[in-house]
Amino acid sequence: MKNTSIIGFLFFLCVLSVHSQEVTSKSSPEQASLLKPSVPVASIGSKFSRKNLELASIEDLNLYLRKAQKQKKTGVIMSIAGPLGCLGGIAIAAAAYGGGTEGEFAAGGLIFFGGLVTTAVGLPILITGSVRKSKVEKAINAYVRLSLDSTPGTLFNNITQNLYPNLTLRVIF
Repeated sequence: MKNTSIIGFLFFLCVLSVHSQEVTSKSSPEQASLLKPSVPVASIGSKFSRKNLELASIEDLNLYLRKAQKQKKTGVIMSIAGPLGCLGGIAIAAAAYGGGTEGEFAAGGLIFFGGLVTTAVGLPILITGSVRKSKVEKAINAYVRLSLDSTPGTLFNNITQNLYPNLTLRVIF
């Protein structure tokens, strides 16, 4: 039963540490510049407010979308791992109640309590991540895109038998 308690505790620790934030100090200068928003974030409100999302560049919006997706994924994992931890804690405590020691029963209770805490923390993270993801997706879809592409070799001249570069202007609403 001692091994089961240790395995349950390690499982709980792994779930909490799997989706940790990236260490930005070890990232390359290109990644560090992507992590800093080009538009200053207003001191009142969050970077996910409608006003800040309208002012943000497409690169910042894509960064915000990735962060919101990570937050939602973390909330989903915690919301699933929490009830599993509760069930594992109940199973350990039930096995200890039938013929185990007080320590095993206490370990089951602690794992159960850890599962409750994980669920209680995971649900708000899931909700916040989902709301942020939908806000950023809405801002990305509303973003007017203007791109200028130079694609060599797309126009063929039959008289000179040469390929000429092509310049394409695309506006997406």
